[in-house]
Amino acid sequence: MQSRSHAYPRWMPVIGLLLLAAWLAARWLSYDLPFVDEWWSIFKSGGDIYGPLAPWEVWSRIVTVDPGGMGAGYYIALGGWQALVGSTPLAVRAYSLLMGVLAVAVTYRMGARWFSPGLGLSAALVLATSAFFINFMHEARAYTQVALMAALAVWAYVALMRSARPRWPQAAALTLTLAGLAYSHYVALSVAGVIAVIHLAVGLRARTRVWWAASLAMVVGALLYVPWIPALLEVARRGAGDLNRQFDSMNAGQAIQTLLNAFSNGSPALMLVLLGAALIGVHARPGARSPLSSGAVVALWAVIGVGLALMVNALVPFLVHLRYLMFAWPALALAVGLGAEALRKRGVPALLILGVWGIVGAAQSLTLDFNRSLFGEIYRAPAAGLEAARDRLRDLVRPDDLLLFHFQQPGTTPFGLFIEDYLTRDLPGGLSHAQFELMNNSFAETDAEYRRDVETILGTHERVWTLRVPEVAQSQRSLVLRDALADSYANCGVVVSRPDAELALYRRMPDLTALRQRPPYQYGSEVTGRARMEIIPLRAIDDRAGGLASHSYVGVALGWSAGALLRDGRWSVAVHLVDAVTDRVVQQDDYALPTTGYGCHVSVFDVPQAEGTYRVMVSVYAWETGERLPVTGYADGRIPLDTFVIAGT
Repeated sequence: MQSRSHAYPRWMPVIGLLLLAAWLAARWLSYDLPFVDEWWSIFKSGGDIYGPLAPWEVWSRIVTVDPGGMGAGYYIALGGWQALVGSTPLAVRAYSLLMGVLAVAVTYRMGARWFSPGLGLSAALVLATSAFFINFMHEARAYTQVALMAALAVWAYVALMRSARPRWPQAAALTLTLAGLAYSHYVALSVAGVIAVIHLAVGLRARTRVWWAASLAMVVGALLYVPWIPALLEVARRGAGDLNRQFDSMNAGQAIQTLLNAFSNGSPALMLVLLGAALIGVHARPGARSPLSSGAVVALWAVIGVGLALMVNALVPFLVHLRYLMFAWPALALAVGLGAEALRKRGVPALLILGVWGIVGAAQSLTLDFNRSLFGEIYRAPAAGLEAARDRLRDLVRPDDLLLFHFQQPGTTPFGLFIEDYLTRDLPGGLSHAQFELMNNSFAETDAEYRRDVETILGTHERVWTLRVPEVAQSQRSLVLRDALADSYANCGVVVSRPDAELALYRRMPDLTALRQRPPYQYGSEVTGRARMEIIPLRAIDDRAGGLASHSYVGVALGWSAGALLRDGRWSVAVHLVDAVTDRVVQQDDYALPTTGYGCHVSVFDVPQAEGTYRVMVSVYAWETGERLPVTGYADGRIPLDTFVIAGT
């Protein structure tokens, strides 16, 4: 009982680090839009509207659609996770968070078992405050699972090889972790290569019963991967022919430089000092020359693992991002812990160094700036604004409308094609959509050519919605779209205006002669001049399955053609949502009557919380005096439009 009471407090700092890592990553789970790769994760695992799928159906989808990206084991595991917790971006990404937290815990256990509890804590601190690692704890991809499986596979191998005699549970653990590693990601096979090299080095010295047991366990693990060999060969064939990816890949020097910078949270010089101290400290340890010594295993894991990946990259360049080397993160964390311990033994304040390291890493994790600065990182737009805009669109957009997005930086627009489909999945069926800078999948080189592609997409659509992220840069293509809209459409105004999203509605210019001949919605007289109103159809209240909910929106889009006498800027439109019983104004949207030949405006109201009958009333008045223009048939100068009822459940 006494030893147990002493062991409990030792875990307290580890629990604190696990909570810190979880908190740093959880802050970002819903922050940005799912990237195209994350869409593939959801699609291949049978999440959201793309499933559910049984494990063999996930396997079949990967093989038949695209065997690239992550391994089948990741997608199958993710599919099971989604069956339990759902397929929202937060839920899907939470799987990566769980894998990352477990990777930190396993790294601690390896350091504590192989070296000392203090070194294990140091390694856990380094991994838990790696801004690069934290970033991938919020991304729906396999990279944190790769780090976890790499650590488990190496640990299982060392545990078996250090046992006095073969034990089937340890052998089974090695088989399963190797298979799990291989099925997590193709690049993770580098760790299998590391284990193979260590195993051969041990075998050159002595082939014991334990060595043969480990060999058998590794062979069985390899056999479990045989069904996936055809997919592996197909991925290799595609990679060899993907010249664009090869052109964008890092070379060995860039990869190592980026690795040092990313792992060190921007302090590569400090990391080099710690790695140098680790090498000296490892060399001074008893039994250091044994390939199974703890220090040697850590060094070989990092050096050979990264080296094998770089060798493949030299033959067929594929390192467009550092994430493919995530299998080395636990090894590097242990190496930094070794370096800190070596410095501490020489009187250097290693705890202070690691404390600063952790603070810097945690601070870097509070924003996305550090990770966005790394090689190959692709911009991902904040999600909150686009989600707010989609909430409005669900209640306003019609199937015959056109929705145009701009949420990708120029040059990376094609990456948005898949997520574009994902964003519109719960909007009315048949809704056409495209992106500002990729209209008609354009390969246009001139403005005139792109203008033709724009006009092809605009087609005969009467209403066009534009949804953009203001911070995303625009190229000349967006300007061509803007000019095309200005030539043929009236801007009906901004429906959502936020720092992270802007939603606007455009209406194709109507036939003004025909509009002026419509008497039902006519304000004014020959003395005052006349203003003619048209109702621009939005999604009708009656079209919404299940009726209105308290979080719904009611949209009223009106077009106006005002006579010359009413174009002096003194007149305003009042669109009021009133209680039909008391005539009390519940919500209102007043705006200026257009002073040009035609103008339009969209008003959006929150559905009232209180039960009752509500009506939309429209009038035109002089904003200085409040005097309303007369309307034939309506003594108070107000024309009633939609009426709807909010009833209790």
